[in-house]
Amino acid sequence: MKSNCQQKVTFLFIVLVLLMSSQTFGQRTVAVTPGIGTLDKAILGDTTATGARVDPNTVYVLQRGGYYLTTGTIENRFPLTVVAAVGIGPRPIVQPAVGAGGTSSNSFSPRADLTLRGLYITNKDNSGVVAGLSRLMRTRADKIRLVFDDCHLDQSGQSALRIDSKNIRIYFTNSIVSNIGTTIDPNNGRAFDDRGNNIDTLVIENCTFYNLTSTVLRDGGGWIKYFRFNHNTTVNTGQRGLDVGEAVTVKFTNNLFINTGVLGNTPWIEPPFRVVFLVDSLLTKVIDGVPVTQSVLISNLNIYTDPAIDAAQGDSATVIPNFNATAQAFINTAGTGNTIINEPIKFTNGPAVPTNVVTTFYANPNNTPPYDDGGKPLGVMPFDFRYSTTTQSYTAGTAGKPLGAIIWFGMYNEVKRETSTIPQNFELYANYPNPFNPTTNIRYSIPVQNHVSLTIYNLLGQKVATLVDQVQQSGTYTANWNGTSDNGLVVSSGLYFYRIEAGNFITTKKMVLLK
Repeated sequence: MKSNCQQKVTFLFIVLVLLMSSQTFGQRTVAVTPGIGTLDKAILGDTTATGARVDPNTVYVLQRGGYYLTTGTIENRFPLTVVAAVGIGPRPIVQPAVGAGGTSSNSFSPRADLTLRGLYITNKDNSGVVAGLSRLMRTRADKIRLVFDDCHLDQSGQSALRIDSKNIRIYFTNSIVSNIGTTIDPNNGRAFDDRGNNIDTLVIENCTFYNLTSTVLRDGGGWIKYFRFNHNTTVNTGQRGLDVGEAVTVKFTNNLFINTGVLGNTPWIEPPFRVVFLVDSLLTKVIDGVPVTQSVLISNLNIYTDPAIDAAQGDSATVIPNFNATAQAFINTAGTGNTIINEPIKFTNGPAVPTNVVTTFYANPNNTPPYDDGGKPLGVMPFDFRYSTTTQSYTAGTAGKPLGAIIWFGMYNEVKRETSTIPQNFELYANYPNPFNPTTNIRYSIPVQNHVSLTIYNLLGQKVATLVDQVQQSGTYTANWNGTSDNGLVVSSGLYFYRIEAGNFITTKKMVLLK
């Protein structure tokens, strides 16, 4: 137990930290003209000789529908934010340009925090070639934060995001990853490839993945402290759904998996196949000097493979369970097996069931056609992944929401959005009621789309609960706290602090729970 003196020192320290962090910083915007090298030049021309930013609170704004051909890889060594202009219209297209030597390079390779919003990014260069550009994006520094919202990552050979650094945080929301990999080498074709590196946080929510020759997440070893894969739609993966490996806290919920493992189990495919979710027992019991206990929630899923896929695979394929033994054990312990269904889904306009890919692949993988990509120009979304509101899947999610990416149904998050009027400023309002028992409401406003974190801390500065941790559109929201911690325990009476982080806006207020 701490002495009264120690408690007073701790309290004074917390108050000082809260006062120092309750600042609001303005943002400078730079409108970038479409063209060859204009994005590269805007960023490079906005830095000093040492590579530091002229103004650290800068946002680069790209014109909707504009083409931005990068002449080299943008390796930011400072926090970089690139967003689409506010309004309607196609996403800005970021594409590699072929250089004088006839080659091109991927557009981004972050060495510091990177935030991308509303962009279409492809590895197909302006000559129509993807060859040689095996990673659409590749991390280059440890402990950085990556935020992707409303982005479409398309066309790459090995992966959309290759993680070549340690202890990074990734927030991937309301976005799309498509057409990754080739059937000639189906061991590649991953949305995320961790390369065996430890990951601090990986949040993937309200996203759509289609036409991957391998898997959504490839685990090459290492651990993940916090992994959330919630309300995502995955269609046509060649090998597996995703393999997480060792992870401390896992939430795998409200997802839709259609046609997993379509390329089957053959001598040139690494097993296992048809596994939708693979998680390993946590062998590392201490991380960064802190003892950890594994917690895994797997619930509210629709896993369905078209019978035509099985017929096309024939006797060469071996169907194995959707979950590995560790994942199944957590399902059994939690009793969530009854929330996992197997229901045919017909999308409003989805890619064709890849039976032609399967049959040709087994005959001669070198002649295998690609998945159906819709045949639309770059930047044009060819598919619509809505499905009938009369299906079981439409109300089979938590709180009766649809399974899969709910963005197709005009839904964005679990927090109530109160108004469509765009606020003029960032605001964190006084909670109400205060004091409260047992629940209180916390209202806040964000004038621009931002990643929002809303957390509760106790008097000792320990985090008690996370109410919001996602990218949100501009607007005013209300989150509710019922006096319980993230692990479901009811907290005691006392003084608590609620803290919001939205871009560079950070502020904290206090509230009192009385019982």
